[in-house]
Amino acid sequence: MVEEVVSGNVTEVPEGFEAVMGYSPMLENGRLVKPDGECSSPVSPPEFAYACRVHDFGYDLLRYGERTGRGSSPDLRGLIDAQFRRDMLAACDGVGCRLLADLFSFGVGLNSIRQWYTAPAEEPVIPWVVAGTVVVGLSFYRPD
Repeated sequence: MVEEVVSGNVTEVPEGFEAVMGYSPMLENGRLVKPDGECSSPVSPPEFAYACRVHDFGYDLLRYGERTGRGSSPDLRGLIDAQFRRDMLAACDGVGCRLLADLFSFGVGLNSIRQWYTAPAEEPVIPWVVAGTVVVGLSFYRPD
């Protein structure tokens, strides 16, 4: 099923998905998306909205597999992340947008590595934003 999401060939939802995940995906541009999916970044251009909805649905398929005991190969999360990058780049019309797509892709990839390419854990964003801000702030600190 996840392979089909990555290739864009999914047209039906796994049995019980709605009950387990709490929503019904919808078709958008011929692909299933999470209707209220969004880019989890304080700065995200509207061009990335579709890519984020597709990516969120792909991650939810991984979570569904974990919650129902069906699991998935760690390779699938990497494939979903790679498709996310391709979708963002396809939406871009300029160097700045492509750089931002690469930055988003890099962050998503780091998070996948951090979570060992397992089903994505639901985590609050605020602690990561605070931690990132502290790290960046400390990088400018120079003791006398």
